[in-house]
Formats: sequence, structure tokens, C-alpha cells
Amino acid sequence: MKTLTTKEVAALTKTSQQLARKWAKENQVNFVGSDKAKIYLWTEADLERFKSRNKQRGNFSKSKKNKESKT
Repeated sequence: MKTLTTKEVAALTKTSQQLARKWAKENQVNFVGSDKAKIYLWTEADLERFKSRNKQRGNFSKSKKNKESKT
């Protein structure tokens, strides 16, 4: 089975490596190493899950508070 690096995933999805790494950590992508030396080993399934993630941006807790204060 072929694996991809975080750098490859970021390039394929036109996202930052930081975003891909954060998503990998939060979504149990397999890795080798520990702490700062972690290398995530992305499978094709992980890549597809990352592509179909919720892509909403912004701090929604702030916007919700603003809406509540306007009423």
C-alpha cells in the first residue's frame, strides 16, 4: 500500500502543510516517530477523508455571539 507524506497531501489539495498536519493529528492518521519528529503516513482513504472535510472558515463562536447581542 502506497503512503503519502503531509507535504504531498498539502500539494495535492492546495492547502498548507500546517493545516494537513493538524487535521492528521485530530483524525488519527497513522504516524511514525514521536513529538516533534512525527511523520504522518497518509493512505488514499485518509486523503479522501481530508478532501471531503468540512471547509468552513472563521471563528464562528464570535459571529454567534454578535448575532445574539443584536437581538
